[in-house]
Amino acid sequence: MVQRVVRILSEVAQPIVIVAAELQDLPEVPAAVQIVRDRNRDRGPLEGICRGLEALPISMEAAYVTACDTPLLRPDFVRRVVGLLGEHDAAAPWINGVYYPLAAVFRSRLLPTINHLLTRESNGPRRLLESIATRRIELAELSDIDPELESLFNLNESADYHNALLRAGL
Repeated sequence: MVQRVVRILSEVAQPIVIVAAELQDLPEVPAAVQIVRDRNRDRGPLEGICRGLEALPISMEAAYVTACDTPLLRPDFVRRVVGLLGEHDAAAPWINGVYYPLAAVFRSRLLPTINHLLTRESNGPRRLLESIATRRIELAELSDIDPELESLFNLNESADYHNALLRAGL
């Protein structure tokens, strides 16, 4: 799955940084992909966002963040989310009153804010999005490029995997 997500992202983004748990095994990925590890266990996705942003070159102002289990991610979806960032700190889909922080773009300048939240043991990225200038991306702004919002579809159970195969026509 990681290899697929990397392949899809490589169509629209460079550099690509994978954030993994300290002892997590990863499949082979292209040499240009940087791999960094969580510093602290059990800190959740916010730790991953932090580590990923830290790994970026200083010239990178923002990064698209996704989970490793989004097999139906579409390059146009990534382009749209990034394109809607504007001057905001972040841009994230806002569907039925819920942010999708693992399908969002975050500015590198948020690192002090993220580190502050992590020191307060507030590791929820949704909390971050609620506390900064976030561009809420409504369903109507995504439906022309991803009508079924397949880019938000992740795999939490084996049934999700089989559903993803069907959706991909496999």
